[in-house]
Amino acid sequence: MIWGWTLLRAWFADGTTGTAPPAPPPLRIALLEETVPHYRLRFYHHLAATEGMVFHVYHGDAPPEGVTAPSARLPLALPKRRVRNIFWPFGQGRVMWTTGVWAILFGGYDALMVSHHVHSLTVWFWWLARRLGVGPRLLLFGHMEQRAPPVGWGEKLRHALRRWQLSGGDILLPYAPAGRDNALRLGASAHRIFVMNNTLDAAWLRQAAASPETAAWREEMARDWDLATQPVALFIGRLYADKGVDRLIDAALALRERGHSLQLLLVGDGAERSRLERQAGDRPGIRFLGSIQDEHRLAALFSLAWMVVIPDALGLAAVHALAHGRPVITARHSPRHGPEAASIQDDVNGLLVDSLDAASLADAMESLLTQPERRRCLTEGAWESGGGRTMETMVASFLRAIHQAVGR
Repeated sequence: MIWGWTLLRAWFADGTTGTAPPAPPPLRIALLEETVPHYRLRFYHHLAATEGMVFHVYHGDAPPEGVTAPSARLPLALPKRRVRNIFWPFGQGRVMWTTGVWAILFGGYDALMVSHHVHSLTVWFWWLARRLGVGPRLLLFGHMEQRAPPVGWGEKLRHALRRWQLSGGDILLPYAPAGRDNALRLGASAHRIFVMNNTLDAAWLRQAAASPETAAWREEMARDWDLATQPVALFIGRLYADKGVDRLIDAALALRERGHSLQLLLVGDGAERSRLERQAGDRPGIRFLGSIQDEHRLAALFSLAWMVVIPDALGLAAVHALAHGRPVITARHSPRHGPEAASIQDDVNGLLVDSLDAASLADAMESLLTQPERRRCLTEGAWESGGGRTMETMVASFLRAIHQAVGR
């Protein structure tokens, strides 16, 4: 009886005074960015609120010609570590090596997120490290699409390198379902793939658009540039050859010759800016505004625009335009488009041109200038489709990928 009473007391004491098991230590995640694009700030903002994880952003600066905002000037919500980018000679701004590998390798990180680039020797360093079973778990993110069959020995070599690099990632994070499908065709197992649903924070952008600060910017721009009563076409993006901005300028000039008082606003910077400014000359109706990162100023420009025209290499600017309810004109099929271009539906939230020349662009733009009802329907379609992609979905997919990578 005494023995039984002793056991009962021990059981009771264990059930009432026992302590909970200690919580696991927070996961340490390194985010290695060659340069930090401005749109990634909201993604970092959401990650900063994640419990049980500590994120560090390793980043460098853009090449001299400037393909993105200098990372040093961006207010990151996460702790950042400055590194140095070494660029390929004559590589059009492609990064050959990013320093900081030893800090990450010996920094006690559980996982590392890095972009899927075959031109970066740093990515291949981490690929080899994982093959040797050392270093943090490797999460590769990027387009991962095969947009056209490889032609020629150079493209076939790049295709093989992409396949080898994907095989070394513990987790793959393609931007869109098309990237997942291509990774599966290349032999990646489905449990290693998490579609990232790359996007902008559309809800936050719409809040910014409704702010008094945006209203003040809109009033100032409309007054200073006499835009209140004139049709406005907006381009937003980097100024490099693949964008087809030269054909857009020719289309805008052709429309003015047809009697339309169109104003073309070009937001962005890049290696082609000087050449494009010479092409436009001093003819009226074309303004180069340079790089603008402030979302209230951008929201004011979107609100003034009747349409957004990005002839080629369309990416997240499609999501940006739709978030503000502006129809997009772009090429129907292009191997240079990003996966986000698939969100543009012909005659629903934009117009797709079959031939990427100035005349075709001018005809599509003219249809919105001369058909108010069509423009209204496309504007409504853009607004309705612009709220479908959420930052919460993107962050949730990324966090699931981390847990899968580290086995929690």
